[in-house]
Amino acid sequence: MLAEIEQAIISRITNKNLGLVTARVQTEKGPVARYPALYVAIGSEKMRRTGNNLKCEPVISVILFFKNLQREEQRRAGIYPILEGIRQALFNQSLGMRIDALLPEIWRDITTDDEREEGFLIFGMEVKTGYVVHTVDDSDVAAGNDLITIGLKYYLEPDINSDGAADAEDDVTTTQ
Repeated sequence: MLAEIEQAIISRITNKNLGLVTARVQTEKGPVARYPALYVAIGSEKMRRTGNNLKCEPVISVILFFKNLQREEQRRAGIYPILEGIRQALFNQSLGMRIDALLPEIWRDITTDDEREEGFLIFGMEVKTGYVVHTVDDSDVAAGNDLITIGLKYYLEPDINSDGAADAEDDVTTTQ
């Protein structure tokens, strides 16, 4: 579910005509050729029992990298409309999934002094949601197998201009 949430957020930001001028949205950290750019990842997840089920509440990190070699004031004037667009694009969306509507909860300037010297402004936004994991009946072999199958995707292109598609995929099923 976590990977699906990440991908749905990326799709929402990149595929909608939201007026965002982000050059690249990714789930892997690393160098980017053009700015502004976004990094999306699940940073943590709180879990609690609700009856016989588990309520999972992930916190999604949306990190915006903005670069402008001019003054700090111009960097801020450039990054704020993008932050507002991302917030509006994600707020109250369930992304076609069985999750609680997204709630952008906080954003903050996380730029280090060295990054600021290089002309960067970096903001991190925390977005919350929730979903329920139901108890699996051990007699349901199909459901049990879902929990012990691992999907692997291989990305072989070393350059940042990769097409973003997996070059190979495997499903590995463990035995009990």
